[in-house]
Amino acid sequence: MDDTRHAAATPPPRSKAPAADRTLTILELLTESEGPLSLTEIASRADVPLASCSAIMRTLEARGYAVERVNGRTHHWQPTLAIYRLGARLITRLGLPEIAQPHLERLAEEVGLPAHAGVLERDQVIYLAKAAGPSFVQFHTFVGRTVPFGATALGKAIAAHLPEDRQRALVGDGRGAAKALAGLRESAAVGYAVEDEEEYEGIACMAAPVFDATGRCCGGLSVTGFRADVLGDGRRDAVLAAVRATAARVSEEMGAPRG
Repeated sequence: MDDTRHAAATPPPRSKAPAADRTLTILELLTESEGPLSLTEIASRADVPLASCSAIMRTLEARGYAVERVNGRTHHWQPTLAIYRLGARLITRLGLPEIAQPHLERLAEEVGLPAHAGVLERDQVIYLAKAAGPSFVQFHTFVGRTVPFGATALGKAIAAHLPEDRQRALVGDGRGAAKALAGLRESAAVGYAVEDEEEYEGIACMAAPVFDATGRCCGGLSVTGFRADVLGDGRRDAVLAAVRATAARVSEEMGAPRG
């Protein structure tokens, strides 16, 4: 997993609105960092002049999106949850989280595993809803978390229903691209996707797509657990049936055409 505390940010191409571009670059940098950053670090990684960076940080502070932590002569900046609230408001308007949540809770109870709903945004899966399940063992999944699509069953289940040009853009043209495309075609054919220790050793996921009133794949549902609990003998078929049935019920409530 990348450590953003030490990785230099790669600023996006400059836009015709440089002030807005700089502000958004800094916001992204703050939220992706695993720890507070000094003003010098922010300016360097965002490729923004120090004076401009200072003005932007003071504006973000005044608007409640960043806070300065002072410890002696050390000054560091970090984002506030006001940023999360913006995303949370958008999430609540998307429809899928509210519709999926009660179904996720029943699914988690039925299979004894954490259950999730999410969408694919560019090449990242974003978790929009979660039901923790009855087990005292929990996994590093939470609402708002983003993961590269290819490392999750959820991402594969959704990407399997994208147009082929989008799929090719997602998998790229490097080594393994042909295999990845074949995997997406297989997932589309069988109606589900599996992730078998691709993100974490010993952990597996199973997912199925969710469709909306237009028949478009608008997201997916998944369960995560120890490999034996998801794919082990006597478990795989039961977990798969539960995940697919739950995704079908959520699709129905989303207005998906039958059949």
